[in-house]
Amino acid sequence: MKKKQLFDNLRYADDDILGEMAELCRPLDKAADRRILSGIERKCGGEVCGDDTEDYGFEVKGVDVYMRPKWYKKVKAAAICLLCLGGICIGTAGVRKLISRNANDITSVSGSDMNEDAEKTEINIALVGNEELFNGVKYVHGAISKMNSSSDKYRIKLTEYKGAPDDKEQNYDELTNRLAMDMAAGKVPDVIIAPSYQLDKFRRNGYLTDLSPLMDSGVGLKSEDLLDSVRKSIDDNGKIEIIYPAFKLYTAAVETERAGEGMENWNVQQAIDAYNSSDGKLLLWMSREYDLNSYFFYGAMMSCIDFSSHSCVFGNDFVQTMDFLKSVPDCWAIYGNDADQVADPEGLVRMMEINGINEKCAWTILTAFKDAPVTFVGYPTNNGRGSFTDIPISLGILSNTKNKEAVWEAVSEMFFNTEFLRRLSEYEVGIPVTKKAVDKLMKLSEYEEMSINKGIIVWDEDEEEKMKFSDEQKQMLYDYINRVEIDPFVNKNIEQIIKEESDYVFNGERGIDEFIEIINSRIGLYLSETQ
Repeated sequence: MKKKQLFDNLRYADDDILGEMAELCRPLDKAADRRILSGIERKCGGEVCGDDTEDYGFEVKGVDVYMRPKWYKKVKAAAICLLCLGGICIGTAGVRKLISRNANDITSVSGSDMNEDAEKTEINIALVGNEELFNGVKYVHGAISKMNSSSDKYRIKLTEYKGAPDDKEQNYDELTNRLAMDMAAGKVPDVIIAPSYQLDKFRRNGYLTDLSPLMDSGVGLKSEDLLDSVRKSIDDNGKIEIIYPAFKLYTAAVETERAGEGMENWNVQQAIDAYNSSDGKLLLWMSREYDLNSYFFYGAMMSCIDFSSHSCVFGNDFVQTMDFLKSVPDCWAIYGNDADQVADPEGLVRMMEINGINEKCAWTILTAFKDAPVTFVGYPTNNGRGSFTDIPISLGILSNTKNKEAVWEAVSEMFFNTEFLRRLSEYEVGIPVTKKAVDKLMKLSEYEEMSINKGIIVWDEDEEEKMKFSDEQKQMLYDYINRVEIDPFVNKNIEQIIKEESDYVFNGERGIDEFIEIINSRIGLYLSETQ
């Protein structure tokens, strides 16, 4: 066994892998333990044993900015030691087998074979942000791990720009600036994966390549593979510079018979009329974060911002919504504490997050409307938008990348294959962007994990009934996500700024005109600074 191969494999092994190795090893006596640990410490170039906590810090090496934990468990060291000394003779091949055993699992972050291989094309990917914050699923790591363990053409090198693991509020502007500084120093990756509004900074400054020729080349993902709504969202006058594997959809639905025909994406006045005619019982009962204010205010707020052009106008439409909300008693202050005032089981509207073609989507619609036809009225807006999206990650290929065709093929294989997209839906990361993946999810057996075709328990007057999403409902859902308007550049920081300032209005500390003047100034300044 070659020592270099062994240590290269072990360097990228995770806790679970090394723990499994340790279970295969026979115990050491204390003297041998101390002697071997000392040797391994020299081999690994760091402290092997210490306390049982991880010491996280940033290290810059090339374009690498990543978090490196110390070797801190003796079981890890013991496993390495016994392998080095021949305590168990599983060899390099055995180590590789253990490390890549979960390569098909999207949540696996097992290490990959990082040995130098001149015949493979190396592709450098920069990942901005801590992807564990997205439902706790390391899907980017999983896709890269699978590629490195199975491809005979490509070797992926991942560089992460992220904060500490306990930092739940990642400063994406700071992390993106760190990447930009490395790029300015000549350390440029082939691919950037980041929240879409951060990746947009590189797009607007001309750093990203046009993917249209690559999508028409016959290699990798093609434009016709995408949902119509997705293809339209990424097409910028014939150029495609940013693409994403999945999106979440925030919308609202009403039983068609009660809403009336032609009410999809209704305007503010139609929603106000529905509220008045329902004796204030507009919303179906939901959790604490949903209330009448959230419903009206979110739509009004989002429709005033053009994220693609980095501009905002809070005008008469916004004033109309704010005037209505101020007329509703305690609208802003109540968050589910009084269901009769805020939401009612007999209400019309069900707000919903569609985060995949999955069991949760079926549950949300069936528990509210059973098998009745529904209309997606969305959030009240006067621009016909109605529904809003959240895109966890987007990716772009840098314009100076040498072998763009090879990079596009690898990116397509990692992040747009049907099985990967299916897992994103299962883990509630988002709705897949390809027609093939959506079609496969629609046809899953009811026995498959998170299948949209699972039986859902629905209660009616204290009696339970098991229902399934019908073919008609699946077609309705498919048609909707295929035509919905998607904005790939929604910025959560802007939402927070608006909510902060609106508190002063509803508390009576500021008038609406003053609020609009302040919010236009703050948002305009933020958009200008973050470009």
